[in-house]
Amino acid sequence: MTTANHSILTLTETALEAYATASYADGRIEDAATALEALVTLDPERADAWALLGVVHRRKKDLPKALRALKRAVDLDDSDRYALLNLGEALCEAKRPKEGVALLRAVVEQGLDADLAPEQHDPMTIRAGAMLEAIQLSLRAWISAHPEPPTGA
Repeated sequence: MTTANHSILTLTETALEAYATASYADGRIEDAATALEALVTLDPERADAWALLGVVHRRKKDLPKALRALKRAVDLDDSDRYALLNLGEALCEAKRPKEGVALLRAVVEQGLDADLAPEQHDPMTIRAGAMLEAIQLSLRAWISAHPEPPTGA
């Protein structure tokens, strides 16, 4: 690839990223999805683009595409807490709570600081913790509503 071609691709990637980010921020989800699809086609190793594409697909209620994009993001960068958090939430939405809860716990554990009050933690740690708490409350409510049958029944 020539230097000129490389420069053009870099400019294209930069423009696509800026357009996708602005579209997402403005609520133009379809435009964001189109730009991000083009971006990951140009550079399939962009974990951040895959993560945002997964979030966009979640917003579009396309869970299979969201899961694929978020999984790709985590495969490329398993330290990306944003991708881990969103993949964990998407797995829970997809009725795969065991996998989802494991990722949400990992996000909390990575961000947890025993010297801080809960509300002083970063937004991803707080969000993952809140999601885990909601899951726990839902399970407790379900268990209370479905007592075990008497033995011998």
